Amino acid sequence: MSLGEEDGRRLLESHADIRAAQDPSAITDAAPLQGAIAYTAGRLAEARATLVDAIRESTRELGETAAARDAGQKAAAYGRGAWRFVRGRLEQHLLNPPPSALPERDELARRGKLLARIAPLRVSDLGRMGAERITGHLQALRAALDEQAVQRDLDGLALGPLAETLDDAIERLVTALGDLAREIDEDREAARSLADARSGLDGASTLHAMIIEATLRDAGRLDRLGRFVKARDPAYRARRRAGRAIADEPELSGAVDGTGIEPPPPTAEAPPPEADPA
Repeated sequence: MSLGEEDGRRLLESHADIRAAQDPSAITDAAPLQGAIAYTAGRLAEARATLVDAIRESTRELGETAAARDAGQKAAAYGRGAWRFVRGRLEQHLLNPPPSALPERDELARRGKLLARIAPLRVSDLGRMGAERITGHLQALRAALDEQAVQRDLDGLALGPLAETLDDAIERLVTALGDLAREIDEDREAARSLADARSGLDGASTLHAMIIEATLRDAGRLDRLGRFVKARDPAYRARRRAGRAIADEPELSGAVDGTGIEPPPPTAEAPPPEADPA
């Protein structure tokens, strides 16, 4: 999962705000306000670290789920192959005996009904089914091979290898389905944690910006707000309003450096970094 637009914005803005608040005395001479700024900046840093962890975990879970889906598709393909092989052997034995053992027409019809009962589908029919339905059909066929009446009709056909083929395919499918179900559950949990982390960072960012704004307003220095709150930087806001992708912000790579999160590639030539306002 590549870093999304909104999460990229959150990481870039919080990174800039935390750095800008490293020295609260550069924002205000009032010791109580310096303490408030240090407190909200600390909360912002904690919330940012939580979001970084949640993004990494969600990315990892999505990758594992994709791998589980791929394994399920391979198990389904193996199951279709097992069905083709076993049904082919049954059809050959029941309906295509050697000329010397060719039964009467009524007996062939009875055998055809037996085949239609225990293995009614052709492999092309299974091609339109998911892994769960394929598993069900394989399990039904495997159970039929244990029926004494069926075994009598299949006398002379080695059923052991056919049963082993079906057992192998069923085991692969059951394992793959279980793995996928587990990964989907873990995906949901990771998604919930990611949503909570986003909400937590948004709240911490809002609180920090409010404290900075109130501090600068009290000092009559509100014109410097954009220096300490990235979202209020006039040039940055103009680029955001113009629809520039967060990937094109020159500070993004530094904002995610060391987090283990890969920034998206720029969509256009990024503008050069702008000097901080005096």
